[in-house]
Amino acid sequence: MTLQSLDTLIYKGKVHKLLSNPIDTYLKNHCKESYFFVMRDTACSKGYNSEWEIIGKKLYLTSFYGRCLETDPEKINEKRIEYLEMLESRSNEKDGYSKNLLARLSKNPHEFFASKMVSLEDLSGSNDKVFASWYTGTLSTMYGKSIRISNWLYYEKNLYMEFKDGIVQNMRREKNNEYINKKNLIIKVNLRDIKKFSRKNLNSGME
Repeated sequence: MTLQSLDTLIYKGKVHKLLSNPIDTYLKNHCKESYFFVMRDTACSKGYNSEWEIIGKKLYLTSFYGRCLETDPEKINEKRIEYLEMLESRSNEKDGYSKNLLARLSKNPHEFFASKMVSLEDLSGSNDKVFASWYTGTLSTMYGKSIRISNWLYYEKNLYMEFKDGIVQNMRREKNNEYINKKNLIIKVNLRDIKKFSRKNLNSGME
């Protein structure tokens, strides 16, 4: 699985990676319409990214960018026709995949779905930052130096923030033991490889 892009939180000028989704309650209870988000790309399987900032003690949503299913029948049909025309042009170029897909969608139009982009203005009616008065809970964040292993990033520190109605009530910082363990593991592996390389060169020199 591709490394996933995380939502971000700016606090005192530092960028924190969010492990929580404070936008969920807003999407469920405060939007003008319902959205069914779909994968934007392989690095964003949840279909959207959001940016947040704490100003004073208040939490604000400052940016939102996502992809969701189109629900307007006319727009769906317009995009379907456009997509079929694109497939037809490709099928004429001996593109077997496009030709087969064109035949399938022509017979079964219900298989086609269209998507649209969603911005902060779409959600709230404005591009201005939105005070997260709806959010009560604990935000978990990661920040500081990071190590990438496989498809995950380990950060050296965690910050936990408790909110009530969008206002910070309490916070605590912790060292990330996983980061320390992974860092020590990498050091051990590197030392082992250095020793192997040194022994190999030493043996080669003695021959």
